[in-house]
Amino acid sequence: MSGSEFAHIDWRGRPTRIEYQWISPELSDRPLLAFLHEGLGSVAMWKDFPQVVCDAVGLRGLVYSRPGYGGSIALIYASHFPSSVAGLIVMAPHIFVEEYGLASIRQARGAYTATDLRSRLAR
Repeated sequence: MSGSEFAHIDWRGRPTRIEYQWISPELSDRPLLAFLHEGLGSVAMWKDFPQVVCDAVGLRGLVYSRPGYGGSIALIYASHFPSSVAGLIVMAPHIFVEEYGLASIRQARGAYTATDLRSRLAR
């Protein structure tokens, strides 16, 4: 896997830098595997997993750190251009918010503002 690069995109009206890495980009005639990390992940959190998978199946890959939760680039692309995507590998993608998730967010916010949670998360 090559080192990280950065793309500059317009993300919901804000200029945003997206970290990404290509795996075996020379295999441009082969399908592309897009690796979308879970909510708190990033390119670095994948470690060598994308490289191992791409090597095992002989495909190229794209690994990136998404700018936020939900509305992920890979899922939006796949929904708009389904014939261009052979598949996606995702870990806990946040594509909609359920009520129990909102309740958990409210509870975490309360703990953040009323307890020592903020200082414990500072690191």
